Amino acid sequence: MVRDESQPLGYLTFAENRPGYIPLGRIVKAKDFTAVTTAENIIQQAQDQAEIIKKQAQLEFEAQKAAGYQAGLALAQEEKVMYLMALETEFSQRIESFEHKLKVIFPQALDYLMQEVGELKVLQQCVAKSISNIVHEKSIVIK
Repeated sequence: MVRDESQPLGYLTFAENRPGYIPLGRIVKAKDFTAVTTAENIIQQAQDQAEIIKKQAQLEFEAQKAAGYQAGLALAQEEKVMYLMALETEFSQRIESFEHKLKVIFPQALDYLMQEVGELKVLQQCVAKSISNIVHEKSIVIK
């Protein structure tokens, strides 16, 4: 028997079958040899099974990660829509408030002009100038 270097310690192969030949390694009983090989097979099976479980866990992790990312995108889109709706509502309310103020202020301004100016031509010039300021300079001046 000689020790096979590719095998772990305790494994022997019979190279020569001569009486008086001294083995180079230890001699292992068949019962112990079977127990060792069975244990090694069990360990290998456990390692293979652990590798399969590890790969399955990685795949599941990636799937859950992708699902979480998609859920996050959907939630962000929903929040964006809600924000834009609130912004549109606020803008609409401000426009309505501005329109209401114009409805109140404009007649008062015309009454004031009519009382102060009294002449139609001067009133027309003031209104034309105000409209020109609104259109060209984007401003309203009320005194």
